[in-house]
Amino acid sequence: RVISWAGALLQEAHGEIARLKGVEVQGVYVADTLDGSPAMWDELWRNRFVVAVDGEPVADLDAFLERVGAKAQDEITRLSVVSMSGRRGIVAVQPEYHFWPTFEVRHGENGWRRLNHLN
Repeated sequence: RVISWAGALLQEAHGEIARLKGVEVQGVYVADTLDGSPAMWDELWRNRFVVAVDGEPVADLDAFLERVGAKAQDEITRLSVVSMSGRRGIVAVQPEYHFWPTFEVRHGENGWRRLNHLN
């Protein structure tokens, strides 16, 4: 399961990756950030963990979708992130849902499918 939000590709955090780097976190993992996207412009870099949205903890993709789903078009979203080295920070992302809609790609009984999320 992969979520695309504001041009960032997010997936469940891999505990193995965090432990390998000596970081213990719960949250969602930023697998990639697409060129030209709001996430890229606002410096939400890949290989980070998003642990909170606007100060509210997110333990998984469902919690992340619930938090960002309540935000309006162009409303700034503050993400608390943890790098692979354990450095904590806050990244403010201003999503643009017309060109960078929120969707997920999920594997089920009938193979892969795309599910759109409306903001």
